[in-house]
Amino acid sequence: MEAAANGRHIHHEQLRREKLIIDTDPGVGAYLCEKAGHPEIPVAKGSSEPLKGGKPHVADFVHGSDGLGNIELPDPSIKKVEQRADESLVDKVSQFPGEVSVLALGPLTNVALAIKRDPSFVKNVKEDCCARWSFLRGRKRHPCS
Repeated sequence: MEAAANGRHIHHEQLRREKLIIDTDPGVGAYLCEKAGHPEIPVAKGSSEPLKGGKPHVADFVHGSDGLGNIELPDPSIKKVEQRADESLVDKVSQFPGEVSVLALGPLTNVALAIKRDPSFVKNVKEDCCARWSFLRGRKRHPCS
């Protein structure tokens, strides 16, 4: 198996596996894990409201009510774990300090709750990819930020 990267071919033996947490809507996360053939990946439900309370602002006019452009996909069969998203973030990053990258899509409520739960979360994350979070942290920025 070969993959193109920067105009050259690399063999699968040259690819390395990275530990990555994607913080996104759990329905989207479960669907992506299922379609990628990895139903064993845990999917946790995040905060249902903003940190300051109130109703969350949903950009369904952009992303559709399902988060994927209203393309009417079947519900994923993957069940969410009991652990909340902020607990899962802290647990996984603490289990593998300096090895786990976080890709935060959308509001940063779960990341903020993870930092509140364990302030060492920030220094234990290998790399993040989120413009607002990277800008505030000022370190370990990913080029896509």
